[in-house]
Amino acid sequence: MLHRAPPGASGPRILFVPNWPIAPASDASGRQSPDYYPLDGLYWFFRHFRTPVAVDVLDSDIWWPSRLEERAFHMYLSQGLVAAHFGREYDIVFAFGAQSAVALLAAWRVRRRHHPPVVVDDAGCLNAGRPDRRFSFAATRWAMGEANRIIWHAHASLDLCRVACPELAAKGDYVPFGVNLEDLAAARPRDGDYAVCAGNSPRDWEALAEGWRAFPDRQLILLGPRPKGGAPLPKNVRAMGRVPFRDYVDLLAGARVVLLPLPDGWASWGQMTLLQAMALGKPVVVTDVRPVRDYIAEGCVTVPPNDVRGLMDAASALWLDGTLRSGVGRAAKQVVTERFDERIMAQRFEAVVLRALDSGTVQPGEGCHNGSSES
Repeated sequence: MLHRAPPGASGPRILFVPNWPIAPASDASGRQSPDYYPLDGLYWFFRHFRTPVAVDVLDSDIWWPSRLEERAFHMYLSQGLVAAHFGREYDIVFAFGAQSAVALLAAWRVRRRHHPPVVVDDAGCLNAGRPDRRFSFAATRWAMGEANRIIWHAHASLDLCRVACPELAAKGDYVPFGVNLEDLAAARPRDGDYAVCAGNSPRDWEALAEGWRAFPDRQLILLGPRPKGGAPLPKNVRAMGRVPFRDYVDLLAGARVVLLPLPDGWASWGQMTLLQAMALGKPVVVTDVRPVRDYIAEGCVTVPPNDVRGLMDAASALWLDGTLRSGVGRAAKQVVTERFDERIMAQRFEAVVLRALDSGTVQPGEGCHNGSSES
C-alpha cells in the first residue's frame, strides 16, 4: 500500500520502502510510530529531520501473496518491483531492510536506466550475516551494489562486510538504533513479580525456560514467536506469543527483570527490545554478543553466550536485591536518553540521506557511488 505525504509537504521527495506493513492513521491506536502513517506531519523518524522533506511510504503489504514471498524467498519481490516502477519519480529512495531493497535494486541494475539515489538500511546484514550461503549471498551482494549508501546498526555487520564484500563496506554507515520515548510514555514502570524475555528475532527460549526451573516460585513470561516443537514449558513459564504493542509495553514495564539470551552472529537483532527495556528503567540481563555490543552499557548486566547458569545467577541477584535493580534501571534509562534517543538516530539518518542526495542520479550501469566508510 502506498501512503502519501500530506498535501503541502515540501522539500526533497522520499519514497520510504519498509519491510513491514504500515497501518493508516485511522488504525493508529496502540501501535508504535513505525507501524502507522499519521494524518498530518511526517512519518516516524522523518519528523525529526531538520531539512524539510516529503515522505511517501510504500509498505510490504502490496497484495495477498506478499507474506508467501517473504516465507519462500525471504524478501518482498512485488514490493521491490513496484518501488522500481514508481521510484524514479522521487528524489531518493530509502529502503528499510534488504528484503525490500533487493528486487528494486536488481531491477534498476538490469534495466540500466537513470534512477534516483538509493539508501538501504540493511539491519539483517546481507542474508542474515551468512556469506556461506553462497548463492543467496552473491545475489544480494550483486543487487546491493546499485545502492548509494548502506546503513548498519551494529559494527559487527560492518566488520563482516569489510571481509566478505569490501566494496559494500566502502559505502557503509553505522547508525545506532534509537527509541521513540513517546511510544513508551503511557507505560507505568513498576516492580512486578515476574520476569520477561521478549522479541521477534532469535532468542534461546528453550535453554532459558529450562534454566528457569530452578525458580519454581518465580514467573517468567515469554513474548514473541517461540519455535514449534520445543520441550514442554515448566509450570512457572508462560509463552504468550506475539501481543499488541501496547500490551507488550505494559508487560515490559511491569517486569522485575528483563532477560535477553541472544545468540551470537553478524546480523542485527535484539537491540530495540534491549533499548525499550532500558528506556523503561528495567534492569536487563543480556548475553554479550556482537549484535548488541554497541548498545551494552551501565544499564545492562552481561553474561557470556550459552551460559545458562550465569544468566540464572544474574537474574536471581537482580530479583532479590531491590537496591541493585533500581540502580541498574536508573543507569539504563539515562544511557538511552543520552545516547539512543530516536532524535539522535534521525539526525544520523538525515546526514546519510543528504549525502546520497548530493551524489545525484545514478547513471545507467554505473552502480553505486562509493564513499569512505564511517564508524
